Amino acid sequence: MKILAIHGSPRTIRSSTRRLAKLVLEGAAAAGSETEMIDLTDYYITPCTACEGCSFTGSCIFDDDIPALVCRMREADAIIFGSPVYYR
Repeated sequence: MKILAIHGSPRTIRSSTRRLAKLVLEGAAAAGSETEMIDLTDYYITPCTACEGCSFTGSCIFDDDIPALVCRMREADAIIFGSPVYYR
C-alpha cells in the first residue's frame, strides 16, 4: 500500500502540521506501507481564477506543478492532507 502525505503549511520543516503527518507516515511505514511526504511549498502552484478554461479544454490554462501532483496522488492508495490551523 502506498500512502502519500500532502503537507500544506508554509512553515516547512518547523511545522507542527508536518510533524503530525510524519508521525502518521512512520506508523504506516512500520505497518509495511510505502510512504511519501509532499511539501506544497516546494511546488509552484498558481491560484485558480475561475476562468473555466479547464471546463472547455479539460486542463488548466496555467503551466504549474499541479499535473505532477495529481499524478502522484493517483498513484497513491491513501492520501493524508495536513493543513495548518492558525488562530489568535
